[in-house]
Amino acid sequence: MRLRPDGLRLRGRGRSRRLLRVTQADREVRLHDPQALYRNWEGEQWSPFEIDLSGDREQWKTMDDEDRSLVLWALSSLMVAEERITTKFGGLVLAHASEEEATFLATQQVDEARHMQFYARFRDEVIADPQAIGTHVAAARQSLSPAFATLFDEALVRAHERLPGRRSTSSRPTTWSSRGRSA
Repeated sequence: MRLRPDGLRLRGRGRSRRLLRVTQADREVRLHDPQALYRNWEGEQWSPFEIDLSGDREQWKTMDDEDRSLVLWALSSLMVAEERITTKFGGLVLAHASEEEATFLATQQVDEARHMQFYARFRDEVIADPQAIGTHVAAARQSLSPAFATLFDEALVRAHERLPGRRSTSSRPTTWSSRGRSA
């Protein structure tokens, strides 16, 4: 197989067969516009409190210590990441290029908060360790590496502090697709 600027070719036995053809039109990335993304978000609402955890509670009881440790580490990583993004995403929302973009970015902050709420609920109801979210986050931090703290507690926080009030002035062309956009 050989990847070329015009596509992907399979070579063998003295022959070459095109598997994928890339044209100039294919090289242009089309994104849904922020308004279409927002409308999609409105139609896909969910609640972290409507998810049935009864099967998870039963499964947790049967897991060995090694598996529980792995799940706790994964949940800890996710919970700390979601907390940082929930509490440090505001600057990105304020750096919007349009009202539609600000609206969509705000939805992403809400979703991160929902994820954090779900992980806290999982710890409360499945692991049977009811605590305030801040207590869960503090406990989760104890199981993470210094590299994780460097990324989420230092680099992300510094980036956030540089954003408020800075509107996007990207000179990169953006091509919005109107597919999926309701009138």
